[in-house]
Amino acid sequence: MALSLPELEVCPECGNFCDALNEHTGWCYQCSPPNCDKCGGPRTSDHKTCISCQREAWVIRNADRLEELIAQGLDYSNAKSKIVSENRAICVVCSSEIPGKHKQNTLFCKKNKECRKARKRYIRGLGNGKSKVESLEEALREVAHH
Repeated sequence: MALSLPELEVCPECGNFCDALNEHTGWCYQCSPPNCDKCGGPRTSDHKTCISCQREAWVIRNADRLEELIAQGLDYSNAKSKIVSENRAICVVCSSEIPGKHKQNTLFCKKNKECRKARKRYIRGLGNGKSKVESLEEALREVAHH
């Protein structure tokens, strides 16, 4: 009875033997850039998905609003710009727009002392095991008293 050995591949990038090559890059998994969680293709950022999948997800999330704005006469590019502007985060302390940030994960700007103080208090509350709501209430109460 003959023993069969597993077939090894040679990575064209590093020249090492490996069990299998990444089907998207053709390299071993150590040489390959991280793969997109959605399509499996290479990604270059810390996001879990590649830029194409991120853009697709944005369009899916905003499809209804896009359709509404296009029906009102805006072209795709202007409709997209309007939605991005509408989704801009607003500081809960001073009510100013927070550039580059979106509503879902940003509460405070860093423009003035009160906003930075509230942000520190909020983060401290989270670190002490308080819920997001409790931490936010405490941070806003402190700012209101000063």
